[in-house]
Amino acid sequence: MRKVAILDDELIFRNQVSSLLTDFPQLTVAIATGDPYELLDFLENQQVDLIFLDMNMPKMSGIEFLARAETQQRRIKVIVMSGFSDFQYAQESIRYGVSEYILKHQLDSDVLRLALQKIGMFESSAQPAITSFDFGTLLSLPDHQKEAYMQQFAESFRVKQMIAMTIVPISIGTKIGDKRKYKLRAANVLEDLVQDMLASDIQEVSQVTAEGDLNILFSFVTMHSMHDIEEYLNSLEYRLRNVSKRLLDVAVFIRVSGLHNDLVQALAFFENPEKLSNELFFSKNGESIHGEGLAEFAKEYELAKMHLLLRKIYFFTCYYNKEEVVRLVKEVFGEVRRLRLDREVGIRLISQMEFMIGMAMSDTMKMPIDTDIQVDYYQHYDTLNRIETNFLATLEESLSRYYQVTIGQLEEGVQQALLYIHQHFREEISLQDCAEAISLNYAYLSRIFKKSAPASFSKYLSTLRIEMAKILLADHQYSVNEVANLCGYSSYNYFFRIFKEVTQTSPNAFISRDVCIHFR
Repeated sequence: MRKVAILDDELIFRNQVSSLLTDFPQLTVAIATGDPYELLDFLENQQVDLIFLDMNMPKMSGIEFLARAETQQRRIKVIVMSGFSDFQYAQESIRYGVSEYILKHQLDSDVLRLALQKIGMFESSAQPAITSFDFGTLLSLPDHQKEAYMQQFAESFRVKQMIAMTIVPISIGTKIGDKRKYKLRAANVLEDLVQDMLASDIQEVSQVTAEGDLNILFSFVTMHSMHDIEEYLNSLEYRLRNVSKRLLDVAVFIRVSGLHNDLVQALAFFENPEKLSNELFFSKNGESIHGEGLAEFAKEYELAKMHLLLRKIYFFTCYYNKEEVVRLVKEVFGEVRRLRLDREVGIRLISQMEFMIGMAMSDTMKMPIDTDIQVDYYQHYDTLNRIETNFLATLEESLSRYYQVTIGQLEEGVQQALLYIHQHFREEISLQDCAEAISLNYAYLSRIFKKSAPASFSKYLSTLRIEMAKILLADHQYSVNEVANLCGYSSYNYFFRIFKEVTQTSPNAFISRDVCIHFR
């Protein structure tokens, strides 16, 4: 990286030169100033390779600066900038080793490129071939240098109508020994296929990453129809999937960005490899918990954090809190991603989650209830995102239908009261608070609640709180005092009395039982 200094008393020209230099990633501006003395002081301690020099400055002329700076002895190249085309200026500056002379009113990117080529700061004839193009280098550059890099290594690539694509070979057969090596080979075959399918009005740069992912940036140069672009991408996807299955014995996962005319936006698609691995069951490096580790995994994980999440899903399903059920389900999927679980383990946990929801519905209705969530079908899905989307959509429908035939049969005022209790049971609430919150008369709510609610207000609230307390106590992460507070009891003694009254045992005795859920 070569360092550049800019000396011009006019800020507008300093900014113009700085802006134009962003097209040349091999150059970096070390200092830009309008004070020649500041630059002289800077040069006492710092080395620069090139100075852009204004010849007409109030504090010191450009000629005087050149005499003081001794640029020839320092081997600093100088490009003089002036608003004057006077030959005398050019003649005097050349005596001091000035390399090139530019008129300010002519300054633009092409003029600057030509000047840099003349003084050997930009070799257009020595541009590397497209085979030297490197996605890793491109992505690591500051945003303002990315387009210049593209022009340097892929000068014909038009930065417009760009679509980014990542192709990941997955589900490699179990008989393959070195899966990573095979994945790299598969990605290279797919890259060749992409290049063979290119039409004359489509450009691309591509690269197989160290992880075996194929990244491609397409530029649909003369295509003006989104229909034509989509038709090409659909055809490409079809060929990729067929070739991968027939020749490579692998499945492929394909992600495609939106259409961009901005290079930075298009490249942002590649900058987060974690986003890609989050969509798959597999870890980025192929490290995951496989079937042979299921027993140990179940012991250490299912009976710990997953145990608690499933208990909470069961609880909030029973008590009609759809928002909390959905939140917890998303948390389970988040844990599957965080641990980069193998497909077999991941689907088993999702199956347990569906089982707990169905069991909660059946226990509430006192009869078997089907959630309509077809976990077995998920074996055909290639991404966790697709499974999660389907699971949540079906869950929403199932919960709505379930609530309609349970709580939906009660009087509207009782429905509102129960939903308020379910959302605020961790707080100190009373029937009066509930009546005010749902805009009902206290006496009227008391009457209809006793008539159609599952139990009296105080008994219903106590049961709800104690059920949650049992879940938290079984988790072994909270003290009894903390559990009391988390369940809406400000008094430990009162919590102790109510807990024993409902469960026929003390909180400490309940913990010692080592209560757990029995998975099917």
